[in-house]
Amino acid sequence: MKIIMSTIEQNLARVDLNLLISLNVLLQEKNVSRAAERLFLSQSAMSRTLQRLRDVFEDPLFTRTSKGLIPTVKALELSLSLPAILHQLNHIFTVNTFDPTQSNQSFTVSVPPLMSHALLLPFIRKALVDAPNLCISEVPAPIDPFKSLLSGEVDFAIHINKPTDSQFKTINLTKVVATIYARKNHPILERSGDKLSNCMDYNFADLVMQDDAIRHFKHPIDLLLLEYNLKRNITVRSSQLSILIQMLLNQDLLLIAPDLLGESSDIKETLVPVYQFDTNPNDSVDLYFIYHERVEYSPAHQWFMDKFIQGI
Repeated sequence: MKIIMSTIEQNLARVDLNLLISLNVLLQEKNVSRAAERLFLSQSAMSRTLQRLRDVFEDPLFTRTSKGLIPTVKALELSLSLPAILHQLNHIFTVNTFDPTQSNQSFTVSVPPLMSHALLLPFIRKALVDAPNLCISEVPAPIDPFKSLLSGEVDFAIHINKPTDSQFKTINLTKVVATIYARKNHPILERSGDKLSNCMDYNFADLVMQDDAIRHFKHPIDLLLLEYNLKRNITVRSSQLSILIQMLLNQDLLLIAPDLLGESSDIKETLVPVYQFDTNPNDSVDLYFIYHERVEYSPAHQWFMDKFIQGI
């Protein structure tokens, strides 16, 4: 295949593609003078172009008569495919537009599962109203999202780690604060005293990050709790947020998640915030919308970004 492609490239490199435009006009006009006028060339320049065409195709292409140029068999064969070829070339060099109502574009976004309810779910609901044929895929956010962005595995990543490489572009979405959640009738809601210390008397459910087991990932919230000389006891771990929520609804478990989780209309019906780590400004973290520079000038991806940012 490489040899074939190399031959194709070598053949095309010898040809001025402008000659195809001249040939198309000559086939339409069948007259050198009129073809020259349409292309804003002198008649002598058009005659030289015709000679170049004859050299390239190794065929006379036209014979002169008193009524004008008559195409050869070779020229007639070319006339059948030339309009389609020129149309494709024009399409390549035409600035793309994006019509969401007609597009079936696919997008893949990596989102921290604890934030997808608040960030991605409302966006998808609104986006599909304007673009009903879009395909939006969500994948769990890895600890390092940049490999997936670089490879094209995902189009966008929502993450707390800001890239340092200039090929990745970022938009600061908001700040997130760690919050402890419980079901609405959890006994902790009836207790008085220090809420954080009270929380440590209960077991926790925890979300498994995509690759934290491999990397021996240490959750930032556990490092934060150490500053308070506290440690949580995790008895349930899952990579599925829906499973954790069901566990919380049926047992006296607690869940630590970003405050954004509580903004989801679905979550508000079942969970309530018990404690928020917002006493120290350093406890909040920035949340970024990240993409690779290769999609920066894509109308479809720009539409997605604008639509997403508007909803935050």
